[in-house]
Amino acid sequence: MNKNLTAKVTKSLLLGGSALGLMVAGASADELSDLRAQLDQIKSRVQQLEASPAPALPAGASFITLRRGSDIGWDPAEYALPGDASPADRGFTFAITPSADLPAPVMEVTVSGYVKADIIYDTYADCGDSCINGAIGGVGNRPHVRLHAKQSRFRIRSRSDTAIGQIRTLIEGDFEGGGDNQLVSNSSHFRLRHAWGEWDMTPNWTLGLGQFWGNNMMLFSFPPTLDFSSPEGATFTRQAQVRLTYKNGPMLFAVSAENPETDIIVGNQFAGVLATGTTCRESLGANACGAADPAPDLVARWVWSSGGMTFGASGTVRFLRIDQSGTVFSNNDTAVGAGVNVAASIPLGSMLTVKGFAQWGDGLGRYSLSGGVGRAAVVTGTLANPDLETVETFDAYLVVIAALQPTLDLYATAGFSDIDDGDIGQLSGAAGAGNRDEFVSFNVGIQWKPVSKFRLGLEAQYREHDHNGANIKPHDNVRIQAGGWFFF
Repeated sequence: MNKNLTAKVTKSLLLGGSALGLMVAGASADELSDLRAQLDQIKSRVQQLEASPAPALPAGASFITLRRGSDIGWDPAEYALPGDASPADRGFTFAITPSADLPAPVMEVTVSGYVKADIIYDTYADCGDSCINGAIGGVGNRPHVRLHAKQSRFRIRSRSDTAIGQIRTLIEGDFEGGGDNQLVSNSSHFRLRHAWGEWDMTPNWTLGLGQFWGNNMMLFSFPPTLDFSSPEGATFTRQAQVRLTYKNGPMLFAVSAENPETDIIVGNQFAGVLATGTTCRESLGANACGAADPAPDLVARWVWSSGGMTFGASGTVRFLRIDQSGTVFSNNDTAVGAGVNVAASIPLGSMLTVKGFAQWGDGLGRYSLSGGVGRAAVVTGTLANPDLETVETFDAYLVVIAALQPTLDLYATAGFSDIDDGDIGQLSGAAGAGNRDEFVSFNVGIQWKPVSKFRLGLEAQYREHDHNGANIKPHDNVRIQAGGWFFF
């Protein structure tokens, strides 16, 4: 029992009991005087107990409390795409106080996530769990139905105040890890999405380490699409990195060194040795042309937010290489890829929000979604003297979101990607790899959110892949998708 409460109860019992005893016994004046002296002594002792400090807790002792909700002061817009973050009143938060190194409430851990089910109908081709334009090429008229729950998400976050500044962590995964089949149980592997830690070294500077969104991604500009895939024109990476971030009022500036991945393809002059259009990536083991990663990718990003508006810009530099060791080539070659992007999110009154993104690059490869095709450079030249020639890309998308009611949102997106290797002229006639590939996407959807724990969505999506200059028929597909989120 609390010491103060114990003292108060003791005091009341003693005083009340003594007074009652006097009334019942009809004590004499001398006896009353003695009792008053005893009561004064008791009152003095009670006051001493009330004023004395509480005994210190043993070293490392802690109290743990549990509450509903996952709001620990870490803005979901910093780590989640629109629609992916758990509502603030979902999830559970464990508060730990004190910790072993500080005598104050310093640590909170949240557990949150959701179950998501998708019901999909493709009118022309099976476009996969997430529709990417590269998946619809070369397939005839083949309508397809697909139901799955692989996007279901599990997330653990923490925030801890320490003697050297606040430390935050994020561990997140879903079930898009592959290894599944539809024969019996439709099992799918759990995969790592984020494993990220941040340390506020000063009030303005933060050090980040681990696997997280690529620094050139503009999360605020993404649409809340039902399809797990982004619109054409998006840049989309999650990878290991070291990041340093500076925040001051409405402005953020971040620089990072990120995991590299040279993604190159082979020109048709090597057809007698390597298949035209062969894709080389070191991490996938498909590396017939010796793709190598000589240095980390370098990224810088600037974001400014005020009055509900957000603007951002970023620049990326990559170092590409082919290595003669263990390949058909007898020489090495290197190239530098670079790109810039800009993004904005602008509210137009209380109902409408317009978002946009545009990116241009030469040798960006996987940093350009481009229909899911990674194509940073083409290997040309000869076997004795191979030559890496970077591929130019342009990407853009536009998003309009209308809040029809507090619980009802309507959205539309249009996306475009262009891969232009026409100046290289080494891929003409290669199936699925024309001199120039253009990708477009259109999404229209509606989402109903009657309560924070539940959401339903319906979406129509059109995608087209056009191979210009390769005499290959364009491919398109219409997808109708319904889905539901259950946040826990």
